[in-house]
Amino acid sequence: MAANLKIGVLVVGAVLLLAALLSGLFKALGSANPNPALKVSRVVMGLFGATLIVWGLVVSPRSIQPQPQAPTEAVSTVDATVTPAPSVPLARPDLVILASAAFTGCAAPAEPGTAPDGAHASRAQMLAAQKLVKAYDAANTAYLGCLDTAATQLLGQYKGIASPSEIQAVGALDTKIHNAAVDRDQALADRFNRQVRIYKGRL
Repeated sequence: MAANLKIGVLVVGAVLLLAALLSGLFKALGSANPNPALKVSRVVMGLFGATLIVWGLVVSPRSIQPQPQAPTEAVSTVDATVTPAPSVPLARPDLVILASAAFTGCAAPAEPGTAPDGAHASRAQMLAAQKLVKAYDAANTAYLGCLDTAATQLLGQYKGIASPSEIQAVGALDTKIHNAAVDRDQALADRFNRQVRIYKGRL
């Protein structure tokens, strides 16, 4: 369509320019004193025709073609689905460490002071020391019960999960702490009984 428009402009321009030239030629041949208004019109017509010819020759058909619109790019959709991370199995805790913490929660009784010297102690002193030894023995018995309960609860919590070696290790730790407490209790009783025998030997 742009090429047809260019050809049409060139044809119109050529016709106007040719008409101006021929009209001037005819007027020159027919009359020695041409009309000034006609002369101006011929000049204008000739200039206009020349302008159309120049425009048709210079202007490229591409310059009057409409610019093609840029194709609309489809917006790609982002998949918002979040892929869950693979589950990682939790590491099984060390039962021996757990047992140690549980046993620490059991308060071991403090040993009473040194037993009175039976060779010089009074009866009141020996009776007071006897009460302390009995109180310590009762507290130590409660402490041993706490240790055994902690071990039983821990092994029950991990029943079916703990391996035989872990069960054996927890039992061995309980036995070690249990026997140490029994040994302290027995050693205290032996020291006190030795002073009791010395005291009775004075009577």
